[in-house]
Amino acid sequence: MSKQINDIAEAMASFSSRFGPVTILPAKAGEFNEEDNTIKVTLDSGLEIPDARLKSVVKGGGKVILVPVKDSVVQIARIENSEEFIVVAVDEVSQVLYCIDKTLMKMDSKGYLLKKDDETLRKIMDDLLDGIMNMRFTTQSGPTVNLVNRTTFEQIKNRVEKLLKDAE
Repeated sequence: MSKQINDIAEAMASFSSRFGPVTILPAKAGEFNEEDNTIKVTLDSGLEIPDARLKSVVKGGGKVILVPVKDSVVQIARIENSEEFIVVAVDEVSQVLYCIDKTLMKMDSKGYLLKKDDETLRKIMDDLLDGIMNMRFTTQSGPTVNLVNRTTFEQIKNRVEKLLKDAE
């Protein structure tokens, strides 16, 4: 390559490194801040970034968030020419959050939480199964005393308890 072409190539490389695409960096995930949907991350160099975003906009709006396992590997990118970073990929997920207005779905190793306002699917299922297990019918011989298949409903209730959470 001629000196002139080499100089042009170096100038273009310098320009693109300052104004070109954002570099994606590996980092270690730290504590999750649920209030502003950020996590603390630590770069391989030891530099700590206290508030890497887990969604594109920190405040407002609905969200779908993958929360990384603490100390797992994440990939982060700088947002334009700012000092802000966003997590663009996670290696291991500790929880998934979906939130639209006052409706929340949270999934983690303990189960699922489906919530709207103050009502949860778990609470509704518990109330339904308790109502079924306490049913009484009036017959020609008088009211029934025991639900014949009560153990079936108790088993279903135990399965619901293992799958669904009632609170965060």
